[in-house]
Amino acid sequence: MADIQTPTPPPHPYYPPTLSLPNYDPSNQLNQLHALLYMFLPLTLLLTLTYIYTGTLRFPTPSSPRLTGSERLLASWYTINFALHIFFEGAFLLHAPYFTLHSSRSLLAALWREYALADSRYLLPPGHPSFTFIYAIELITVFVVGPMCVLCVLGIVKRKECRGVAMVVVSTAHLWSIAMYFLTGWLEGEKWCSEGEVYRWGYFWGMNAPWVAVSAAVVWSEVVKLGGGATVKVEEAEAARVKSE
Repeated sequence: MADIQTPTPPPHPYYPPTLSLPNYDPSNQLNQLHALLYMFLPLTLLLTLTYIYTGTLRFPTPSSPRLTGSERLLASWYTINFALHIFFEGAFLLHAPYFTLHSSRSLLAALWREYALADSRYLLPPGHPSFTFIYAIELITVFVVGPMCVLCVLGIVKRKECRGVAMVVVSTAHLWSIAMYFLTGWLEGEKWCSEGEVYRWGYFWGMNAPWVAVSAAVVWSEVVKLGGGATVKVEEAEAARVKSE
């Protein structure tokens, strides 16, 4: 009786090596340099154009002063956040439930496969506990945080008083999701990262670091402003009381 051989799963560069990725085709994998260019060139262009455009705006009236450099940078930051959350992470939500991210020929799927070299949880099949966490985080990011980034941009360029609240909410959501993302990866032994320092430090830690640094800076800045505003109001109230005596 002939031995029945179990088909060998196609080889892939992801960790752990036992991860099963049916229909994975190595020819769909982008060259690393090309993948990084496809990732960062559009974001750099969007950041630059937004910064230039917001420099021409005057709110609330045409005679109002133009936005400061820091306001323009923040508007640009939340603009690229909106684009990433809605389009890039939205593509993950579309592919992941059907377990097609590893085999799709679309450009966004190819970019996800490049990042997945640092965290293959994005390629896991639906139902896997680690996949469920990642998918839940991305659902919140795409449908809640992404649209709120628009509120941040509008609040900044129109100098609305509520912009501080919107920025703190978005920044806090970013800090919480990044903290949970790092923590779960660490608790699981960082077994999802391919060998190579560029993936661990360049992709996993480096690509997420700006969301930690900028979000923490925004929250700190707004808290300081809130504290300063409260101090001014107390001083004004005390001055008014003294004057009335």
